[in-house]
Amino acid sequence: MLVVDVGGAVERPGVYEVPHGSRIGAALILAGGLGVEADREWVGRYLNLAEEVKDGSKIFIPGESGQQVANSNAGSATNTSSININTASVAELDSLWGIGEARANTIIANRPYSLVEELVTKAKLPENVYDAIKDQVTIY
Repeated sequence: MLVVDVGGAVERPGVYEVPHGSRIGAALILAGGLGVEADREWVGRYLNLAEEVKDGSKIFIPGESGQQVANSNAGSATNTSSININTASVAELDSLWGIGEARANTIIANRPYSLVEELVTKAKLPENVYDAIKDQVTIY
């Protein structure tokens, strides 16, 4: 079994156990599906429901009002000053050390990210840049 944390604009946020090989869509179903406030356009654009769930991953569904849903989750450890690499603009990403416009565009082109560490593998971010910004970015 794998453990996944499903949060944000879903009916029943929480930590769920899913069998190996489960997909993100199945984890969302366990969480009761998308809530009425879910940003369905974001889900359709950035979330691959057919992607396999990774053990220990976080699936966060933003609400239509964006950060407001993230801040309303009781017990959430979300750092609201962090930059969300799944939704940040080029300008927001460019504000990070070692990220210029070209790297920001590469990060955006390789969305969505399930883990911050995927900046190294998917966006080909150099390790020294990743090490410098990893505490300033988030995926939810």
